[in-house]
Amino acid sequence: GDFLIFDNANAGIFVFSSKGTFLNFIGHRGNGEKEYITPEDVVYDTYNDEIIVWDHNKMHLMFFHTDGKYIRKIKLPWYIGTLQVLDKEHIVVFMNHGDDIEHGYGYNIKVLDRDGVLVSEGLPYSEQFGTFNPACKMAFSVYNDTLFCNPPYSSIVYEVTKDSVLPRYFLDFGDCAIPKEWFGHMDNREMNQRLGHNPDLAYCGSFHEATNYFLLNIVKNRMVNIGLYPKQRNIESLYASFLWNDLYGLVSSNVIQTVRGNKVVSVLYADQFEPYQEVLEKESNSEVVRKNIVDKLYGTTFMSLFSKNNVAEKVREHIMSSRFEITSEERSFIQGIKRSDNPILQIGILK
Repeated sequence: GDFLIFDNANAGIFVFSSKGTFLNFIGHRGNGEKEYITPEDVVYDTYNDEIIVWDHNKMHLMFFHTDGKYIRKIKLPWYIGTLQVLDKEHIVVFMNHGDDIEHGYGYNIKVLDRDGVLVSEGLPYSEQFGTFNPACKMAFSVYNDTLFCNPPYSSIVYEVTKDSVLPRYFLDFGDCAIPKEWFGHMDNREMNQRLGHNPDLAYCGSFHEATNYFLLNIVKNRMVNIGLYPKQRNIESLYASFLWNDLYGLVSSNVIQTVRGNKVVSVLYADQFEPYQEVLEKESNSEVVRKNIVDKLYGTTFMSLFSKNNVAEKVREHIMSSRFEITSEERSFIQGIKRSDNPILQIGILK
């Protein structure tokens, strides 16, 4: 139930309890034997109850106990972009393309044992992926002990095992898909420039599987939207910039960090609460608050990915017909948030 928080900008790795209480640091920045210089990625090893840190400058995988105690480190012969734990004995890394191409290795994914020895490799470089450098930190996701990889900008989600990397899902963006001819000869900067000039194009920023849905962070029109694709065909897909919630004043999350089963963890920022604070300061009646949230907030801040879904109309109907009530405790929480506060974790359960 604890949370591992990686502050990339300040090279800080923290453990918080499920109630938000700070517990301990994971390692420290420095040039010492047990310290890291540039932590680029962090992953929790659920099989061995350890935390693995990738130090880019030293090219080290560093292992820590969850209480912060240093265990050991191993040096890799190449730079990597991101990593994930495959099982009790193996770690998967997504390569830093620029370095790997220069050395002629030619594969995106490598499976290592816990001593850093190469076991297998897959997903060879091809025109489908280009030379994006480094890989997105959200390239990997896990569902029921199955490891998935969604390479940067790619419409294919792969299943990774110890011996293979095989296509599992295809994401069809239709006319909004990135043209195939864009791949194979450009880096991140060039791709982002082209996407900036073609904002109607969409791609998947991260892929997560839940019990009844596939959840995607979809980037379109310079916005991150949430795509919910139901596994049951009789349920309609939904494209939105938030998840519906029992408390509609806390729903404007737009980047899913992780999904476990039906639990979704997202990040909110303090300034996102300001519009709701303004509504609550003026009104106390639940019916008026409900109407103001629909008319004053969703009319201006809501964004749907595809207009054919009529999401805005559905949201209004759903909220106005609900038994929407903000308790005194919830009201106090919202009104007590300051713009200078740290980011806020939103933990939700998909119903």
